[in-house]
Amino acid sequence: GKTTAKEFVLTSPTSIIGKSEGAAVGLKGWFAPKVAGIIMKQGESYFLSTTMKKTTVNGQPVTGRQQLKEGDLLAVGKTQMQFSLVPW
Repeated sequence: GKTTAKEFVLTSPTSIIGKSEGAAVGLKGWFAPKVAGIIMKQGESYFLSTTMKKTTVNGQPVTGRQQLKEGDLLAVGKTQMQFSLVPW
């Protein structure tokens, strides 16, 4: 799928994935949703929350909220991403 960049650095405790103007992970394209999901940091853990049926983590559909781990493969429709933790 199409995104606004090849790599995204998430620095906020809450990051939107979608086509909306304030999205941290920008999606492009005619059918891209304004908000496809939200990545939230809670303590040292990260979670993906979505209501979209075509969102998966490691090929498994996400329903509601799912914890993300290093190397997880996220897909929103045809857009695929890999979640990585980079120490600052």
